[in-house]
Amino acid sequence: MKKIYNRLQSRFKENLSHQSVRILQHIQFATNPTIKEIAEAFRLSHNTTSEHVKKLEKLGYFEKNGIRKINVK
Repeated sequence: MKKIYNRLQSRFKENLSHQSVRILQHIQFATNPTIKEIAEAFRLSHNTTSEHVKKLEKLGYFEKNGIRKINVK
């Protein structure tokens, strides 16, 4: 698993955590997931998931729309 993470992580300019990379992948392949759906998929708390999503959004990987869905740029 670590080998896969290292290969994926090197694709990003920013130093993203393993969890952030996994969440970003999930967002890219899911159909406009909500924070709740992401949290349930990874068995994380809503707050932890929200923090990861805020960080990734701030870095420009995607944007959240007004209906709490996430759209990949």
